[in-house]
Amino acid sequence: MLDGYAEAELVAARTGAAKMGFFTKQTPEGWTGEIDDDGNLPVDASPGTIEELPAGVDFKSWDSNHPNSGYGDFVKSCLRGVATSLGISYNSLSNDLEGVNYSSIRAGLIEEREVWKAIQRFMIDHVLEPIFEAWLEIELLSGRLGLPYDKYWKFNAPDFRGRRWSWVDPKKDMEAAILGIQHRITPLRDVIADNGGDIYEVLQKAKDDEELAASMGLKLMPETTPQQSEIDIPEGDDDDS
Repeated sequence: MLDGYAEAELVAARTGAAKMGFFTKQTPEGWTGEIDDDGNLPVDASPGTIEELPAGVDFKSWDSNHPNSGYGDFVKSCLRGVATSLGISYNSLSNDLEGVNYSSIRAGLIEEREVWKAIQRFMIDHVLEPIFEAWLEIELLSGRLGLPYDKYWKFNAPDFRGRRWSWVDPKKDMEAAILGIQHRITPLRDVIADNGGDIYEVLQKAKDDEELAASMGLKLMPETTPQQSEIDIPEGDDDDS
């Protein structure tokens, strides 16, 4: 319906831009003036000109009043309803970032991405895992994998990960993740998984990078800044003021 309305509005706006009009004859019979091959009265519209119509002929203008000034607000309202029914944000659906700020778009994206995560989880539970289990059973029974079937439940432990997204301001989110790790609130593996990585691969690559840097006499990790509580204050330097 919205697509049909947009098409009708576009056609009406284009028609209205043409500034159509009609000639009416007060004396239908007896006109002997100039006409074209189709029997129509020829006219040439030029900017800033006023022409005199032949005797007995009147002109009726037709204005479609388009494009409609309320078109944008109406379309936006429809798209908001569609976005709400789909469980996603209006800004993502319409690609409209007008009037948003960091806080508002973040709040909308958080709710939207929870919907995507739920769909991903449903896809994993009802499609990917059943397919993997059926494939694993067939391959173990056929012996093509060279693994014992009695350890089926040990091998049947796939780890499917859905897509994850970066934020508009990743610095703030990374700082929050670091605080969560330091205070044992958020596991490191969860932070890595939320960024689409695997903890074993990340740590192995970090180890390889450090070993490579050490072999070249370099140090990758910067010196950490001591916390305020860890700074030693010499005696006699206390300032109560």
